[in-house]
Amino acid sequence: MFLTFEKDDVINKNIPPKIIGVYYFLDSSDNILYIGKSIDVKKRMSQHLYKGRKRLLSVYCKIRVVPMHSELEALLFESQEVKKYKPIFNRKLRKSKQLISLYSCKNQTSYSYYYLGRDQQNDSLIDFMSMKAAKSFLTKLTSKYQLCEKINKLDKSSRMCFQYHLKKCNGACIKIESVEDYNSRYESSYSQIFNNPKDCCLTFNIEGVKTYVNIENNKVVKFGVKGKSAYSIDFPSNDEIRIVNMYKNRFSKNFEIDT
Repeated sequence: MFLTFEKDDVINKNIPPKIIGVYYFLDSSDNILYIGKSIDVKKRMSQHLYKGRKRLLSVYCKIRVVPMHSELEALLFESQEVKKYKPIFNRKLRKSKQLISLYSCKNQTSYSYYYLGRDQQNDSLIDFMSMKAAKSFLTKLTSKYQLCEKINKLDKSSRMCFQYHLKKCNGACIKIESVEDYNSRYESSYSQIFNNPKDCCLTFNIEGVKTYVNIENNKVVKFGVKGKSAYSIDFPSNDEIRIVNMYKNRFSKNFEIDT
């Protein structure tokens, strides 16, 4: 179900108040120009009118609103819709070239590793405002799980890494440690990044509305509101898990984890 409001409705503030939902700016041919979410669509439209992009405001003809039951449901639904339609005016979920990001990969000998960069083609795990902050995070993560600094691109040594000499690396850099043992610790470190069990169901109870998120292999696969809605993730990325973790930080006392 969706609601449609003409441009005059938006300008004259004829949208009902306090609608939680995902909204779409449409042109005269119903092409989607921009997708957003709000816990009060009427209030958000007023913000667009006063502070929005002039080009967008000049070409849109109407808005469509899909009502949601909770903010988290709207956040995750918006993320999927932006990926599905790729609206020309959307910038919110696009990668900023100024950010330094952490990525995950496997090398030619099947050791899993992290690397830092601005790889626009791959899905990042975490974003940082500076290379200094990114290196600090990766160095601490590498040390905590006794990973190899050379494999994680932190040590430029031609053979074994410096940490191996200090007996803080088990020798994956020179293939002494088995791939299985190394990757087992890597998986543990990977789960810590997302701060959730690898496979679990999170349920947020905000003002009596129970929004659930199913996570499999550190990825959000399903979400919805109990007894009211259910959605599958058709365009998987790490955006969804970042949204969930952000929500966990905001409502640290309002969720349960089932494994």
